Amino acid sequence: MGVSFYSIIAMYIVMFNVRLLQRWLLVVVPIIGASILATYFLGFVLGFISNMFMFILAILYIQRKKWREFGFNDKQEGYYDGRRDDTKLGYLCLSCGSKVNGRTCIKCGSHMKKGVFK
Repeated sequence: MGVSFYSIIAMYIVMFNVRLLQRWLLVVVPIIGASILATYFLGFVLGFISNMFMFILAILYIQRKKWREFGFNDKQEGYYDGRRDDTKLGYLCLSCGSKVNGRTCIKCGSHMKKGVFK
C-alpha cells in the first residue's frame, strides 16, 4: 500500500512540532536556570528584579528580526524599505459600490464605506 496524503501531513505536523519544541526548550531552559541561580544568590527581591530584566531582554532578543522588518535600523527608512510609492487612499460605498469622495455616497446616501488603495 502507498502512503496516504493524510499520513504525510501528520508526519509534517509532528516534525514541525518537534522543531518548535526544541527551539522553545533551547530558549526557556537557560532563562529558567539563570533565574533560579539569580534568586538563589541574590535573594528574593534582587532575584525577582533580575528575573524580570532577563525575561525582558530575552523577549527583545527574540523580536529583533521583526524590528528589522519594520525598519528599526539604519539601513531602511521605514516599513516600505525607503520606497516612496504614490499610493492614494480612495473609498468605495459598501451598499452600491460607487466611489465616495465625501462623508456619504452620492448615489445611495449610505455612510458605510471601505478604504481602497489606488
